[in-house]
Amino acid sequence: GLIPGGALKPVIDDRDPHFDVTEHYWFPMLAGLSDLTSDPRLEVRNCALEVLFDLLNERGHKFSAAFWESIFHRVLFPIFDHVRDAGKGVSSTCGEEWLRETSIHSLQLLCNLFNTFYK
Repeated sequence: GLIPGGALKPVIDDRDPHFDVTEHYWFPMLAGLSDLTSDPRLEVRNCALEVLFDLLNERGHKFSAAFWESIFHRVLFPIFDHVRDAGKGVSSTCGEEWLRETSIHSLQLLCNLFNTFYK
C-alpha cells in the first residue's frame, strides 16, 4: 500500500555512477577498528590490527581508488600517530608501550597491504 500522505514520485538517481554505496557502510567499522589499535590492552590492539588488515586484504579489491585514499588518510595513517608523536618528543606510557609492542606489527601489515594492492 501507499504511505498515508505520501505521493508517488519518480526516483532521480543523480549519484556518481562509480560510487559504491557499500563503501559508505564499511567506513565506520574500519575507523572503529583503527581506533582500537591504540587501546591500552595489547590483546585488543593486536586483534583490531589483524581484523582490520584481514578485512582490507579480503575485501579491498572491491574498493574504489577514492575510497582507498580515504582509508589511508582516515583509517591507516592515524594508526601511526604514536610514531609521529614519539618523533616530536611527545611521549606517554601508552605511546611508548604501543611503539614497543605494536608498531612493527602494524608496519608489517601495512607493507603486506601495499604488496597486495600496489604491484
